[in-house]
Amino acid sequence: MLDSKTQARIIETDWGYFGIKTMNGSLCQTCLPLDNPGDVEQALEAEKESCEYCHDLCPPLSQAIKAYYQGQNPDFRNLINLNLSSFTPFGQAVLQACHQLSYGEKQTYGQIAQRAGHPGAFRAVGQIMARNPMPLIIPCHRVVAAKQKLGGFSGPGGTETKQRMLDLEAGG
Repeated sequence: MLDSKTQARIIETDWGYFGIKTMNGSLCQTCLPLDNPGDVEQALEAEKESCEYCHDLCPPLSQAIKAYYQGQNPDFRNLINLNLSSFTPFGQAVLQACHQLSYGEKQTYGQIAQRAGHPGAFRAVGQIMARNPMPLIIPCHRVVAAKQKLGGFSGPGGTETKQRMLDLEAGG
């Protein structure tokens, strides 16, 4: 049965179709741009039952997402509440620390562990980043390995997409 509080929107950006899903008014999932909206819809519905699609869901967030893919510098931090309830307190701290990263700011997994109050837990930070349900809004692409090496990226396109996003933020 459809949970009437679960809503989604597919946003056309300069990089493709981006998906957002909310539950009870809080963001719970995003899907980085894909070539067709049907693939985004499938990704958003993979873990839960069907969503109610709303063209007017979260207008400020939708505008900020479009702006990002046009090379602008939107701040996602105060546009919508995040639903991190499926994560442990450690996971929530890591994702919140990542969420605070500014446009173009890169941090290592170790630095995020430090910011989250768990120095030395850089491997565990990497595992949390791999499960980030809200890429871009929680900018895990800005988290890199030691010595600024790229590290991994579980989003569509893998590390090529991560590098492309970092290049966009660097002005290139």
